[in-house]
Amino acid sequence: MLIQGVSLEHGGKTAVVTFGETAMNRRFVAWLDSVVRWLENERSISAVVFTGTRNVFITGADLTEVRQLQDRADVEDFLRIPHSIMQRIFGMEKLTAAAVNGHCVGGALELALVCDFRIAADLPSPYLGLPEVRLGLVPALGATARILSTIARREAIRMLYSGELVTAGQALAMGLVDEVAPPGRVVQSALGRCGLALENSPAAIRALKRLIVPAPERAAFADALRQAAAEFSACCSLGDKNDRIDAFRRESRSRYAGRPS
Repeated sequence: MLIQGVSLEHGGKTAVVTFGETAMNRRFVAWLDSVVRWLENERSISAVVFTGTRNVFITGADLTEVRQLQDRADVEDFLRIPHSIMQRIFGMEKLTAAAVNGHCVGGALELALVCDFRIAADLPSPYLGLPEVRLGLVPALGATARILSTIARREAIRMLYSGELVTAGQALAMGLVDEVAPPGRVVQSALGRCGLALENSPAAIRALKRLIVPAPERAAFADALRQAAAEFSACCSLGDKNDRIDAFRRESRSRYAGRPS
């Protein structure tokens, strides 16, 4: 199945969703929402692996679109579909895994955090993080709730307040990812991890998912998303996010200007 920038391949009990776009723009999230809704209702599939192309998982939100957000109505419209996607993946009774093949920041890491498993490519440079604070923003897709229940509080606070990126090795050491695999092998590693679980009773796996993510926790995550939208809106209307986005773009252009193509 190919829905514009999102492709879906499935065989047996597993499906692999590959992101063809590099940014979580409005067009991309509409495509992804369609795929996730289909997966939810496809009974033959018991595990879903999300991954990107080349050296990019996803780069996070489209900064051009974020720059245009001004008030609560803008933000609510902008976040409606992404929030739906996060809730659906978080509450899905199927096993989910993020095969993080490369650049994974902001909303991309937030998507990975709602998956059951995270496998990261063994790359030398830092490429995972939540840099929103550097842009005058906050994570809008539930990362503050998920990261605090995934890694040690002191590590989570450091990542959130600094906006710094970490390497795959650092992410493994702090428990942000479950495994580090050679580049080009992350999908196979994610499928292998899901496959081990799927050797057990499908009914028991579904029951465990309901126990691990019970209804009260799903409701709490929905509340966290609403609060994130409110704080993100405040940053858009009262903060300096446009100046910071512009400065970030200038810095990025100067950093890559001298590199060979």
